[in-house]
Amino acid sequence: MTKKPNRTLLVVASGSMEASITGRNALGRHRIQLETGEFSRLEYLFFRTEVSQEHHLDESFRVVDVSGREPSGPLAHSRWIRRIALWRSGVREIDEQASRIAPDVVAALDPFIAGWIAYRQARRLTRPFLITLVSNYRLSWEVAGMNPIPFLPPSISFVIERYILGRADRIHVDCQHYGEYAISRGVSPERVRVIPRYADPVFYDGRVESDILARLGINDSRPCVYVGRLSPEKYSLELLESFRRVHQERPHAQLVIVGGGGVLENEFLDQSIRLGLRQAIHLIRGLEAQEIRSLLASAGVVFATHAGYALLEAALAEAPVVAYNFEWQPEVITTGETGLLVPYRDAEAMADAALELLNDPTLAKQMGRSLGEKARREYSVQRTRDALGQSYRQLLGRTPT
Repeated sequence: MTKKPNRTLLVVASGSMEASITGRNALGRHRIQLETGEFSRLEYLFFRTEVSQEHHLDESFRVVDVSGREPSGPLAHSRWIRRIALWRSGVREIDEQASRIAPDVVAALDPFIAGWIAYRQARRLTRPFLITLVSNYRLSWEVAGMNPIPFLPPSISFVIERYILGRADRIHVDCQHYGEYAISRGVSPERVRVIPRYADPVFYDGRVESDILARLGINDSRPCVYVGRLSPEKYSLELLESFRRVHQERPHAQLVIVGGGGVLENEFLDQSIRLGLRQAIHLIRGLEAQEIRSLLASAGVVFATHAGYALLEAALAEAPVVAYNFEWQPEVITTGETGLLVPYRDAEAMADAALELLNDPTLAKQMGRSLGEKARREYSVQRTRDALGQSYRQLLGRTPT
């Protein structure tokens, strides 16, 4: 029996255990770090959270939420004094935690606050520094006004991003688009490694529940489906405009939104009422992965205005997809073969493409099958595990770069 290496990976992240570990498909994406066989322990530090607490997911996986200590004294009620005190004490706690953990690699899940803290620990402990880049942050700022460090001017936030990215020994990305983004931010190409995405195993080998539509109260045998938040960076109001066009041509058409939430949900629903579409829209939350797979497999068309893992899940369910031609989506969709790509932010073209698939079920099925074959071939769990393990071995100096 091969003995597990006595090595530890420390990951610093923004957010919290609840938001980033326990979500759908999230836990598996974290545990795969251990499945590479390069680490025997995985330690996560989340900063800054509302409450400090510790979670032991098993004997090899620990998560700590770090909030910092509340200040005392006459200035404790000052908002800025309180913020500074929480940050200083929180960073000190992370210093203490990192020293006890004594990691072999220090990683961050973004190149901003978490990246700065992780870089600080890597330099202090003289360990390799890794960043997993999961977004095109400049695009999110330009489209949706999402400042990655809300209490700083965006110009300062992106100076920090460039600085931190420039000091990482390795950048992990899960698609070519993010790799290109990293390079555009000054990262040398040889420090970038693409670690392919993979989905919940259910999407590879789960069964399709034939009664899913009836069970969810959807009386369209080939509904339009969208999986994700309703928010500006997902182009949710353009999604509604596309569906409005589809509904004009096919009055029986229904749109199923899986998940929802997001800052535009109320506006989305209000507009759907004004357009007379509310009765044709189903907003569904709390589905299990198996149910989502079954729903996607039953779709007449899946809208991918801006999809992440949801696009891969649709592919594995062999669903017919229409997608904007931007970000990582053209890495998955080849128009006319594995789906239909339309010009970026052209809601009318997306509606036309959706109608083409809805009006030709044979074409839709053929494209969905080709998409599924590509997804199983290029986005398998084993491929992800192999790429991740090879990158870690290089980072640890166990194989040539």
